[in-house]
Amino acid sequence: MTWASRTWNNIDVANVAVEEMELLHAQVGEQVSLAVRDGMNVVYVRATDSNQKLNITASQIGDREAAHCTAVGKVMLAFLPDAVLQEFLGTIELHRFTEHTITAPELFSAQLSKIKQTGFAYSDREQHDLIRGIAAPIYDFEGRVIAALNVWAPVFRVEADTLLGWADPLMHAAARISQKMGHSA
Repeated sequence: MTWASRTWNNIDVANVAVEEMELLHAQVGEQVSLAVRDGMNVVYVRATDSNQKLNITASQIGDREAAHCTAVGKVMLAFLPDAVLQEFLGTIELHRFTEHTITAPELFSAQLSKIKQTGFAYSDREQHDLIRGIAAPIYDFEGRVIAALNVWAPVFRVEADTLLGWADPLMHAAARISQKMGHSA
């Protein structure tokens, strides 16, 4: 039963999220992506495109990236059960991808704690030098985080404050997807 539910969640969340992703995309005009966690990585399972002529894409469907330096990865890690998170933190090496990648375990742990408090994650040029993003968790009917919804934008087009201003619409969209997945807040 557990295997069936996890399989259903990972496959169906991409279909369930389409409408909310399109609505969020219409609000912000930048790329909206949906990712699931696979061990110490994230895998993008659905994405919209930016409305801008010069479109730098941070992620494509099927891309795999390190969880510790992406907003989607950090938000999924932050909401893991404590025992699972501690095991994860004990085994992961925080590889540096850019000069902004957080590689100190204590700083990374502090950031995960802040993410749990705010309900969303922020990544500023940690995986890609030209990209910043925010992400919110998507829950299943058992209250587990099964995916993350995010908005990515090039740093030369969207200031950090503007991106962070989209946190509320992002979190509301993620909450509506969670409800469609059977989560009751």
